[in-house]
This record gives sequence, C-alpha cells and structure tokens, in this order.
Amino acid sequence: RKLDLTELFFQLFSFKESGFAIGASNFAKDAATEADMRAKGLNVPHAYCVLALTEVEGECLIKLRNPNGWGGWNGEWGRDSARWTYDLRQELKTDDEDKGVFWMAWDDFCKYFGELTICRLLPDRVEARQGG
Repeated sequence: RKLDLTELFFQLFSFKESGFAIGASNFAKDAATEADMRAKGLNVPHAYCVLALTEVEGECLIKLRNPNGWGGWNGEWGRDSARWTYDLRQELKTDDEDKGVFWMAWDDFCKYFGELTICRLLPDRVEARQGG
C-alpha cells in the first residue's frame, strides 16, 4: 500500500496533540540534492524537532526547530515568505520565534525529509536526577 502523505500529516497532528515527541531527519541522496537543501536553509544531514502541525487556508504546514538553535527554511512559508499575513503571523506567533524555528509547507517537508521518529512520553515514568 502506498503511503498517503495527507493521512500521515493528520496522524502526526493527532500524535502531537496527544503530547508525543516527534523528530524529523533529512538526508541527501546526492550532491545536487544536498546543495539544493542547503540553498533552502536546511542543514544536511540533520535532525529537527517537530513543534507543531496546522492547516492554513487549506494548506498543511509543519513547524520545525533546529536543536542547534540557528538556521531555518527560506523556501515557501519561510520566515520572509510573502505568504505570511499580519494576522497569520499573530495567530501562529512567528515573530516570537528564535532563528532555529521555522514553518514550512507539508509538501516541501515530504520532499526534503525522509525519516520521522515518534516517541510517546510517559510522565509518570520520567525521572530527573541532579549530581552534586
């Protein structure tokens, strides 16, 4: 059965809404693809945190964070994209984000990212320790 990318988006949305942690990784299959990805602002190969998923004007968007806290996406729906209206920026709080956080279209995400990691967090099983 072929993977339905729209169905996958809404499954991830449900996981995120339920408190799951989601990571996404990208890999370039060749030098030309890597150059294209870097030109769009992505680090390659690299892992990103999935922070949110939403639908805007019928288009699915995904919000990612580079754990290194720098860089971002400069393609469609990137920080400087003409697609952002004042109201959308306010609604999705894009001006409050650090440089490593960005939104991108789901179609672009599917083009440039090839791996997802989904982790169910169990708060009653989390333990914190501090050395002293």
